[in-house]
Amino acid sequence: MKLSTLKLLPFCSLALFYFYPFVLAAVSQPKSVNHSFHVPAIIAFGDSILDTGNNNYVETFMKANFKPYGRDFIRAKSTGRFSNGKIPSDLFVKISVITTPPPQFLFLDSCTASVYKYAGRDVFQFSTGCVPTQRTLGGGRERNCVESVNQASMVYNSKLSSSIMALNRSLPDARLVYLENYSEFSGLIHRYNQFGFEVVDKACCGIGNVEFDFICSFLSLNVCKDASKYVFWDGYHPTERTYTILVSKALKKNIDKFV
Repeated sequence: MKLSTLKLLPFCSLALFYFYPFVLAAVSQPKSVNHSFHVPAIIAFGDSILDTGNNNYVETFMKANFKPYGRDFIRAKSTGRFSNGKIPSDLFVKISVITTPPPQFLFLDSCTASVYKYAGRDVFQFSTGCVPTQRTLGGGRERNCVESVNQASMVYNSKLSSSIMALNRSLPDARLVYLENYSEFSGLIHRYNQFGFEVVDKACCGIGNVEFDFICSFLSLNVCKDASKYVFWDGYHPTERTYTILVSKALKKNIDKFV
């Protein structure tokens, strides 16, 4: 579906999810918040956290359209999603009653003004200093979380929240909502055992303590057998189970803002 066709949709609300630095927009119509709400269209802006396959058509060595990526996805297909299975855009689709996973799009129209005219912006911010790659690069011998990176994320969140408030005042036709998920993800990382995870400092797919995105490939000999026990799939991207927990918590706390 081209972005231009959105003009034909009966707009009621539009939610944008920002996954550092990725954006997911969903056009929705009000329904009961007890179960689900109808979303006839989803627009995902961004990179690997939300990307369902655009990267397959970009000239870059950072790809995920090969095994073991997608091994727990539908028919164990490697679609270009940087995870073992579903990613946040898929999970939002599942909750919003769209019947099929979102496809990739090969275009971006200049639609910022239109988005602000109709929409709200909800924001996800990962605790980036605790991803395996950052632990390897700056966590020392013990591969601890890199607090300087986490502090930068917190400062960014604070400034972003202020900007959202300012935009709400300057854009009377917009409904912008700041959804703070940094604390949820940070809490999951530091209390991972309480969520049923067994490993937080290493990725399911990687090489020992050296966790970088491009090391996860069909050449990886030590891919974990059960990704649900791991918070991270590769050096940066969480597993489907981690995404499921975070998205579920975010929507549960903010479902009233989407209808």
